[in-house]
Amino acid sequence: MKSNTFKVFNIDTPKNFSSYLKECAKINDDNPFFKFDLNLNNKFSKNSIHYFVLHKAKNPIILMPIVLRPITINNKQTTFNDVISPYGYSGPLISKETNEKDMNEFWQLADLWYKENNVITEFIRFSLNNNTLGYNGKIIPTLKNVCGELTDPNTIWNKFDKKVRNNYRKSVENQLTFHIYSGNMEPKIVSQFYDIYKNTMIRRNADIDLYFSLNYFQNYVKLNPQHCAIAIVSKSNTPISAEFLLLSRDTIYSYLGGTNADFFNCRPNDFLKVNIINWAIENGYKTYVLGGGRMDNDNLYAYKKSFFPKENDITFYTGRKIVNQEIYKYLNEEIKNSLTMSSINYSDPNTNDFFPMYRKPINSISI
Repeated sequence: MKSNTFKVFNIDTPKNFSSYLKECAKINDDNPFFKFDLNLNNKFSKNSIHYFVLHKAKNPIILMPIVLRPITINNKQTTFNDVISPYGYSGPLISKETNEKDMNEFWQLADLWYKENNVITEFIRFSLNNNTLGYNGKIIPTLKNVCGELTDPNTIWNKFDKKVRNNYRKSVENQLTFHIYSGNMEPKIVSQFYDIYKNTMIRRNADIDLYFSLNYFQNYVKLNPQHCAIAIVSKSNTPISAEFLLLSRDTIYSYLGGTNADFFNCRPNDFLKVNIINWAIENGYKTYVLGGGRMDNDNLYAYKKSFFPKENDITFYTGRKIVNQEIYKYLNEEIKNSLTMSSINYSDPNTNDFFPMYRKPINSISI
């Protein structure tokens, strides 16, 4: 019986990206999060995007995209790297034929590659479909994610928080309009979404992980018209709120969006979400995943929860792994010394603290 084979590929050219998509499709062609061209993400250097793939009898059974990041300490680049998964629900894409033995082998072979490439830590954002099997790092429950069952509009309307219904009525009084675009969209639709999204990220001083280029979205829409939609709310024909949705066979995901703050009093956010829900039901979707907050039970989470207050949340897990404990401690000590600290609270991969510690923003380090 032939053994499994483990390979690592760059996604640094259109040809290599095409090969990556073909491998993904052989495992699961319905997961929209694995279809982004990460080379169009301005935060990553060209040679930093890779994917691991485990083959059984020449067929891919496990695939995982990663971002390899050089580690810089005190503005000096070291010889060390770390690994993160892309933004969104990620981790390994797993075929139905995969068993626990295959998963154990996959993680062990990934660790060997890490050691050969001076990788010190790994941080993985797992998906919501239990793809943590065999993981040999620490699996941390990280955020509650709001998820709603799409039954019928009247039932869902009656389950909304009272505030949602009142805000929706006010938005109607303000004569807002709603359009949702899917399939082959005109470039101007993507641009309208992007302008609102970009200005919202700037206004919120959002984390760098949430910034993406216009080309990133344009490319996704062009290559995956069946896996995305853009919802836009307008006031007097002026777009004021928008959301980029990812679509699988029976689930819609809230990916990124924003609202023009000048129109908050018109309540466009509630108008947007209620109409997305109605559209999803009309088009046969069964589940709407809104995601979580920046932390559990914050205002963003509470807003999302108001649409499905009686539904059970789904737990979003992250994976944290220290590949080289000695170097990890050394990097943290270098940060400590540069700040003339007497002590530093090291991030424990067993907890839901910032990880890896040496990348924690300086102004939020506990001393």
